[in-house]
Amino acid sequence: MSVPVVEAAQELRGRTVLVTGGTGFIGCRLVERLILQHGVRVRVLVRDFARAVRVATFPVELVPGSVLDPATLAAASTGCDTVFHCAYGTAGSQSERARTNRDGTRNVLEAALARRVRRVVCLSTLMVYGHTPDGDLDETAPRRRYGDTYSDSKYDAELLALALARQRGAPVVLLQPTAVYGPYGGVWTELPLRQLASGRVILVGGGDGIANAVYVDDLVSAMLLAAVREGIEGEAFLVSGAQSESWREFYEMVKGEASGKTVFVDSMGDVFVFPLKMLGYSLNSTDQAELEEARQILLDVAPHLYALDSDKYGFKLKDGTSTLTLGWTGPLGQELVDEAATGEAGYVVPSEGTLFWMDTWVMMADAPHPNAAYAWLNYIHEPEVQGIETNYNLYATCNDAAKAFVDPAILANPAIFPPEDVIASLEGAQDTSGNTQRIDIWEEFKQKIGG
Repeated sequence: MSVPVVEAAQELRGRTVLVTGGTGFIGCRLVERLILQHGVRVRVLVRDFARAVRVATFPVELVPGSVLDPATLAAASTGCDTVFHCAYGTAGSQSERARTNRDGTRNVLEAALARRVRRVVCLSTLMVYGHTPDGDLDETAPRRRYGDTYSDSKYDAELLALALARQRGAPVVLLQPTAVYGPYGGVWTELPLRQLASGRVILVGGGDGIANAVYVDDLVSAMLLAAVREGIEGEAFLVSGAQSESWREFYEMVKGEASGKTVFVDSMGDVFVFPLKMLGYSLNSTDQAELEEARQILLDVAPHLYALDSDKYGFKLKDGTSTLTLGWTGPLGQELVDEAATGEAGYVVPSEGTLFWMDTWVMMADAPHPNAAYAWLNYIHEPEVQGIETNYNLYATCNDAAKAFVDPAILANPAIFPPEDVIASLEGAQDTSGNTQRIDIWEEFKQKIGG
C-alpha cells in the first residue's frame, strides 16, 4: 500500500464504521486492516454467525441482522462515520440472491441517509460493463447487462446507488473490482488451484494470457482511500492490479531509459539473482550452462551501469545521479521517504520473485563475555525494542509481538512487509560464494561496468 493511502486511512482512526459482508473474503480482510493497522472501531453486521469464526478473532462488535432488514440495518449504522457495504447474495434462489444485491444496497443507502453517515463505500464489479471487447476499459464505458444473476443485480444496484446520489445526495462511492484473489479467496484463488491440481482445467497458451486481477490487499487499500477522499461522492472507480513488473522489464530498462543511470548493489549473490530469476532458474544455480546464460546477460548490461554501490545508492537516487537501482529496501526507504510519499520513488519485487533473506544475531563459541552477549540478545528481541528498530531501519521484523510497536504506515508498506503472494515467490539463499565460475563471471562483469 502506498504511503498516501496509509496516511489517508489514518483519518478513520478512533471512528466507528459498519461493515456489511464482514464475515466474507474481502470484508474480513478489511476488518483486519481497519483494526490492526488503523485503530478503527468496527461493527460487523452478521446474518449467519456460523460464518463469523474468522472475523470474531478480532475485537469487533458483531451485530445480528441482514441488509434485507431495514430495522436492524438502521440500528447497526447508528453512530457510524462510514459504512463499507461488502455483502452480496450467496444463499437461496437466484431471485433471492439478486434481491440481496439490489434491495440490500438500497437499504444500506437509506439507512446511511437517515443516520447522516459521512461516506458509504459500496463494492460493485467490473461485470456491470457487460461483455467487454479486448483493449482498455475505463469508467466512461457504457454499462450493460451481462446475462447472469450476480452481474445484472449488481448493475441494478449501481444504477440505484447513482440515482440516490444525484437525487438525494447519498454519500456513496462505488468500487468496481476485477477478479479478486488472495488468502481465503474462494472463486479466484482456492477453486482454480484445486482445479489445476486435479487436472480438471487447462492453461490456455501455457497460462501466458492477460488476466485482469487484483490482490485483496490492493482492493482494501482502494476501499480505505475511497472512504476518506473528498469530492468523489456519486462516482464509480474500476479497481485492478497494477501491471506486474518483471526482471525482463528491468533488464530492458537498464539498457534503455535508465542506461548510464543504473546502480547495482555491490554484492555478487544479490546481483546474480537478476539474470538467473529472469531466465527462470534458481538463484542458487551452480549449473555451468545456466551460469553461462547469466553471464551473457550481466555482460550485456554492464556497459549501461553507472556504478556498483552498497552504501550510497539511495542518495544517488535522491539527487538524480541514478534513476534505477538493484538494492535493498532499508537504505532506499530511509533516504527516499519524501519521494515515496509522493509516488516519485517505489520499491518493486519482480513477478518472477527474488531473494528471501534475514539478518541474524550470533554469539561466537569462544566469546569472552557470554553473559553480556546473552543480555544483549534478550534485549534486542524485546518486542518494543524490535518495533523501534524496524521504525528506524525500515527492515521488517519477524517478531509478531513487535508489530504492535511498529508504525502502522510501515506495517502496511508492502515493500517492507510483503503480502503473502509476494512472499510465496521468494527463494532462500544457499552458500554459493565458493563457486569459481560465479567468481570469474563477477570479476569479468565488474571490469565491463560503464565501458
